[in-house]
This record gives sequence, C-alpha cells and structure tokens, in this order.
Amino acid sequence: ILSRLAKAARSVELHLEEYNPAAALAAARELFWSDFCDWYVEMVKPRIREEATTADAQQVLATTLDQILRLLHPFVPFITEAIWERLNAQAPARGIDAEIPASELLVHAAWPTGPEAWIDEPLEEQFSLCQEVVKKIRDVRQSYGASPSKKVGVQISASGESQATLERCAHLITFMANASEVALGVAEKPTNAATAVVGEMEIYVLDVIDVEQEIAKLEKQKLKIEGQIRSKSAKLGNDGFVSKAPPAVVEKERQSLAQLETETKSLERTLAELRSQ
Repeated sequence: ILSRLAKAARSVELHLEEYNPAAALAAARELFWSDFCDWYVEMVKPRIREEATTADAQQVLATTLDQILRLLHPFVPFITEAIWERLNAQAPARGIDAEIPASELLVHAAWPTGPEAWIDEPLEEQFSLCQEVVKKIRDVRQSYGASPSKKVGVQISASGESQATLERCAHLITFMANASEVALGVAEKPTNAATAVVGEMEIYVLDVIDVEQEIAKLEKQKLKIEGQIRSKSAKLGNDGFVSKAPPAVVEKERQSLAQLETETKSLERTLAELRSQ
C-alpha cells in the first residue's frame, strides 16, 4: 500500500502541474476506493488482531489515510477536513520512517511527496497476482451462488515463480477469499470443483457446484452457441455476403465463428467431465 501510495501521490501532482484536475482526482480516487478501501483495509484486519503486529499495522493504516486525505483535500475539502479532525484524535502521531509533522487543520498540512524508498515494483506485481486470484475465486463463488459466509476449499495448480509468489501470500488469499484452505501445486482437477484460470494457473474452488444444475446450464449455453454457429456459417456460406462485404467484416465473422467453435469444444469437455462424476 505504501508503494501504491507513493506512485499515486506523484501521479496526482503531475496531473495538477499539467492543469488536468479530472485526471488528478481519478488517480486519488482509485488509490482511496480500490487500493485502500477495497483491499488494504480488509487485508490488514488479521494483523491488527495479532498483538505482535497491531502497532505496525495501525501506524501504516493511519499514515496511509493521512496521505490520502492530503491528496483528496483540493477536491473535497469539507469532507477531508472533517475526517482529518477525527484522525488527529485517534492517531495524533503518524509516520513510517519518521513522524510526519502535525497540523491541526488539513488545509495547513504539507503536500504529500511519495518517498522514492516506498516504491517497490516487484512487490506490487506479486500482489497483483494474488489480487487476481482472489477476484477469480470471488467470481466463482458468486457465479455458483455460494454464500459469502461459507468457507470453501481452494486448490491452485501452479509452478515456478507463480507458485512461489502465491505461497508468500497464501494467508491473504485464504482470508480475502474466505477459504478454508489454499493448497498449491495440485496438478489434476478434483471432482465437483469449479475452475477459473489466471495465466497458466488453474484455480479449483471445491464444493460449490450442483452437478445437475451445472449440466443443465451448460447444455443451454451450448445450444445457444450452436445456434450462433449455424447463423454465422450460413452467412459465410453466402457468396453474396462474402463478395460484397468489406474484407475486414468477412474476416471478423470468420474469427467470431472460430471462437464460437472453440467455446463449443470447451463446453463439451466440461460437460463430459461433469457427466462422469
């Protein structure tokens, strides 16, 4: 979060120097809502609950909020000033390497600079992979109607650097995806598991599939795609269309047909797997 904060601070300042307040606000808003609220505030909860890490976690949390309020102040000054007053009351001393100079009013506070030492591109890339895995697991849970409170088992078929990265953040994936466990290095798909793909990795979410309902849903989807294939095949088989339509349009239709045929084969494989269970 400190790395993303430092980069966002530089981005906001650059956009303001270029007289582009809309882009500056977008950068600050993305940092606040996505990185901070959606992810950091949630993932830091276990560290706050552990006595050994509570102080560090609270200090990073307070410092990050301090810097975000400074970035947002030119755009929503009344809101940020009100939150600043409460932050001063809750955490009057804030900072990472050294205490940040205090200010009773946010309007008098120094503009955040985003220290170079906070930026860690490799760490951000590693965490982005973990974020993508969590998003995929959440998507699967939602797709199959699994209750948010239900813990699910997760197995991830991964190797090399991807596996090493996920091993380092497995505890975060377990917490953020509400998994009962996250097993890594699994090569074969377990039975009764929903699958999601991230790059070359396959993620298996266990015990979320009602096999009969899933077969019915996929068969319906397959019939729909088969209808689209017949329609596009007829169009491409029409000499009038092929000769009169622009070549780019014809090529686009051919690519679309090929994609639909690939999807059909994938559905057939999945249906075969489900029927064998």
